[in-house]
Amino acid sequence: MSDPSIATWRIERRGDIAILILSGNWLVGGSGFRAVADLRRVCGEVGHCASLRFDSSGLMRWDSALLAFVQALQGSRGGGRGFDLDLSGLPEPVQRLMSLAAADHGLGGELNIPDHRSLAWRIGAATCAPSKSWSR
Repeated sequence: MSDPSIATWRIERRGDIAILILSGNWLVGGSGFRAVADLRRVCGEVGHCASLRFDSSGLMRWDSALLAFVQALQGSRGGGRGFDLDLSGLPEPVQRLMSLAAADHGLGGELNIPDHRSLAWRIGAATCAPSKSWSR
């Protein structure tokens, strides 16, 4: 008999829809993080289905291992074959975190990190920095 707390997945097909059934504990310290290595198998079992839905009714506990798995699955999308990924069957907190991860937070390509060095250091650095007017 298998341990029900071990992170497992299986695919069921219903017409043109594949359902990824998740169960057990999807935890970084357990077997959940190893499931990321299964992405090629998941995509292979989804085959040419148009969409992939989740059934998390057997999910016990989860942490970032589940998020990493779903994020990697979003990135792989069947090795280029492409299928719609329906996250509505995941726990609501996972859906919100995935939405936050995908959102454009207006940062653009460059982070605006404040300089926490002392005022004296910044004045000295600006004074000693090469200036365009000095290079003539």
